[in-house]
Amino acid sequence: MIKTLALQYLDQHFRQQDLQLLDQTIVLKGVWPRRGDSGSLQLRRRYRFEFTSTGEERYKGMIELSGRRLQRIELEPHLMPDTQDRLH
Repeated sequence: MIKTLALQYLDQHFRQQDLQLLDQTIVLKGVWPRRGDSGSLQLRRRYRFEFTSTGEERYKGMIELSGRRLQRIELEPHLMPDTQDRLH
């Protein structure tokens, strides 16, 4: 269920950035307990994935959720599809 939510967050982010998730796969890399804003215990999950901006190169990324809330998405520097020589 949380993995599906993480995929939805990535899909939305990648549509905005004109990127593509490769293999439609994310891999759980860590789970640990954390106190939420209300003081309740939540699980923080970190997933790794690969994406492309040009269809040729593979780049790595990470998404982290605390409970059901998106905490952050990190992407390796990558070429933008409209300008092959510019890093984003």
